[in-house]
Amino acid sequence: MADVRRYAARARSTDVLGRLRLDARHHHVTVDGPPWNGFPGEEVMPGELFLGGVATCAVELLQMFARDDGLPLGDVHVDIAAELDPDDQPHPSHVLFNRVRMRVDAAGVSQAQAEELVDRFKGR
Repeated sequence: MADVRRYAARARSTDVLGRLRLDARHHHVTVDGPPWNGFPGEEVMPGELFLGGVATCAVELLQMFARDDGLPLGDVHVDIAAELDPDDQPHPSHVLFNRVRMRVDAAGVSQAQAEELVDRFKGR
């Protein structure tokens, strides 16, 4: 039986409307709702945290795949950006990003090896 991996996080409001506190293990992050919702928007925002999770997952998995395959992967950089148009949503009961673009730069491996590593990430 595979070992079960558990993750947990907790968010709570603060005394500033639209400013939140995110706790994960012993780490604490201040998060702001976006200005277009009437919130501060000064700290990292939830959508950015979501995209950051995808980007960091990509870097970590490329490193793991390369290590397991014995590939000489060097620095990995992932840039991710998204657009959300509230007036152009495919599902009226959900708010989704309309477009997401991700660029991966992977040093130390060939173009073909980098593409294979990225395809494996996309397949997860």
